[in-house]
Amino acid sequence: MDTAMLAQQVRKLGSTLPLFTSEWAYTSDVINFGGKAVEGMQSYVTYNPASQSKAHQAFLVNFEKRFGYKSSFAAVLAYEAANYLFAGLERNPRREGFKEALAGLGSFPGLQGAVSMNRAGDPERDTFLAVIRNSQFTTID
Repeated sequence: MDTAMLAQQVRKLGSTLPLFTSEWAYTSDVINFGGKAVEGMQSYVTYNPASQSKAHQAFLVNFEKRFGYKSSFAAVLAYEAANYLFAGLERNPRREGFKEALAGLGSFPGLQGAVSMNRAGDPERDTFLAVIRNSQFTTID
């Protein structure tokens, strides 16, 4: 919501500068509260809502069936993080050595492609340039 309000203030001042945001603002709230002010706003994201991977499509259907609303990038990334955790627990369910078990997983299948962890424990995956067009998130090829 903060990003949406800032975009509105920038546009009220008459600025036509391109707007770019972080992935955390990439939610329906930015469109709902930002309106026309966020049209054209871009962001690099780690989630492609248009992904046609079978795993992603099945997740979307199952999520909406279970919870009654459409999933977001947060649901997808949380699902992948939980699967990473479960894979680590399968390798070593004890506290001692669990960090090493996670580090030894290497690449694992995400809903939209392979995900791996770097030395700092941050996920590495494909990124996409997204833009808001006609009040919709669109991934730019």
